Formats: sequence, structure tokens, C-alpha cells
Amino acid sequence: MCGSVIAHYFNFYKSKPSITRAERRRLIKAGYFKIEQKRDAPKNNSKPSFNRAKEISKFSDFAYRKENTPRGAKSFATMFQKNGSLTHGILAHNEEYAIAKWANQKGYKNLDKKSKNDIGKIIGEYSKGYNPKLSRVVNSNEWDWHKY
Repeated sequence: MCGSVIAHYFNFYKSKPSITRAERRRLIKAGYFKIEQKRDAPKNNSKPSFNRAKEISKFSDFAYRKENTPRGAKSFATMFQKNGSLTHGILAHNEEYAIAKWANQKGYKNLDKKSKNDIGKIIGEYSKGYNPKLSRVVNSNEWDWHKY
């Protein structure tokens, strides 16, 4: 019985002759097959929410920096400034404020009250997308976790 079921399956499904391209075109013209219209890929018109270079250039202006530094990010920024010898050549000037603003946009509020572990995760996430060398410096033994 089992052998006959397999033979029936093989004869029914596998023995159908394949259609050539020419036959397929004739059947499409006759209306037996429908041609699916090619769809354009949906365009993503939304701009990325965080432009690192633009934010860093804006934070060079004191008034902008004072107005746009997120609440509870002073110790966070101070930590980067105290580690200036380690971050020299890795962080752009005033990038610590841009990192704080990025973290605030991502939903990490009040960075000064976060734990050392949380701050490490935030910096790691930022460094993956924007500054890959930063996480190596922060994870080094020489890094001073100011107030964390």
C-alpha cells in the first residue's frame, strides 16, 4: 500500500511536463496566465534622526550647547572631559554632548543617575553606529568612570 501511494504521488505530481518559455508566452498572451506587475521597492523618505557630524558642529556653539544638552548629562560629559588624554584623536571636540543628545533621543534619560554598567552599554551602542574606536577606549583599564 505504501509503495502505491508513493507511485501515485510520483505519477501525479512529478510527471507533469514543464512548459517552455515560448509556450508560456503564448499562454500569457491568450490570457491563461497573469503577469504580475513589477513593484518598485518602497522608498524610505524619512531622514535618519541623528546626524553625528551636524550635531558635533552645532555643539561648538556655546548657546546651542547650553540649550540642547539633555538634563542630567553634566557628569556624563565631565567623564569624557576628564578622560581627555585617552579620547584625544578618537572623540571629536564636544562629541560628548552629541553622545548625550543621541542617548536622550534613544530614550536614555537622566544619564547622571545611570549605573556604570548602563553607561557602558549606552556608549557601546553609540560606538557601534557612530564611533567604533570609542568602546575600546572606554573598556580599557585606564578609563576613569567619573561619579559612576
